[in-house]
Amino acid sequence: MRASEPRVTVSFVVCSYNGAHTIGRTLQSIRGQSLSLGSHIVVVDDGSDDLTSEVARAGGAEVVSHEMNLGRSCARNSGLGAVSEDIVVFIDDDITLEEDWLERIVPEFEEGRVWGVGGRVIASEMDTLAQRYLDAVGYGSPATPGRRFGAGPVGRFLTYLSTNVNPAADVRQAVAVAALGGACVAYRRNRLLAVGGFDRSVATGEDTDAAVRLTDGGGTLMYVPSAVARHHHARRVVGLLKECYVRSRGELALYRKQGRMPAVFPLPGVVLLLCVRKVDKGVKTSALAALGWPLAIYPWWVLRAIKTKRPEMLAYAHIQATMEGASTLGTLAGMYQSRTWRRS
Repeated sequence: MRASEPRVTVSFVVCSYNGAHTIGRTLQSIRGQSLSLGSHIVVVDDGSDDLTSEVARAGGAEVVSHEMNLGRSCARNSGLGAVSEDIVVFIDDDITLEEDWLERIVPEFEEGRVWGVGGRVIASEMDTLAQRYLDAVGYGSPATPGRRFGAGPVGRFLTYLSTNVNPAADVRQAVAVAALGGACVAYRRNRLLAVGGFDRSVATGEDTDAAVRLTDGGGTLMYVPSAVARHHHARRVVGLLKECYVRSRGELALYRKQGRMPAVFPLPGVVLLLCVRKVDKGVKTSALAALGWPLAIYPWWVLRAIKTKRPEMLAYAHIQATMEGASTLGTLAGMYQSRTWRRS
């Protein structure tokens, strides 16, 4: 499909909750796309108490308002119901698109089996350690296909290792993937409606849930790394850890629905155990263990630091360990809370 002869119509749905301070830039980047399809822009104001609706209208968008905050799935379904174009793009209110984003996404839909397409997400700012780490791991971009080793615990762990060795940030060619990141993603509207849209019972991970239903229905999802969007990544590691904890708690409903074991990362526990064993050797030895063991357990950061000549990447091993630890704690806390609710 040539960009000068588009055969599809496109709509953009921006779901926002108190996003008045960023959504203006998002809308400007949509209007500035090099591929002009007369795109229909809808902003779903999900119960904001700031000026989100006013900023959206000033930016030329149609506004759908919720009286209260109903969550991402409900907001996306409201947006889906408000558009009729062939392709619907869901984009977060803190995303800005490169001007050729749509031009690189639309041609993928020429293949009839392609039901969803996402691009690469990079940091809009690289001022802090946390932002540079997230950019290095391809945060917000789809997980790359890598090699799959099965759905059991051992297979999932081997897949995890394969994904870390081959992160999304290093992929340069369009590839089929199992799921797409929800921050900026395009779907065939009719196919998304056919699988029921977004499940309201899934508070977190609704994009992954939709991807599973689309691929189970026979569709293909494509990752196009040349289609670039910029995201305002968390500035501080502490904020990043909180996000990991909260998201892991919320994803339990998704795992229960899919009948899968929740993601539990064993490597932070290994690091902690190895460090604790050195406590009786003194503070200095314990500190050296805390610095050294993450580099041994997450060796891909050592290799990447050498390859890129960026010593800072050695610190990324420690960030990954704490992030995975926060995610595991969130999962365990959610499981305990769920168990408590069943008893009450």
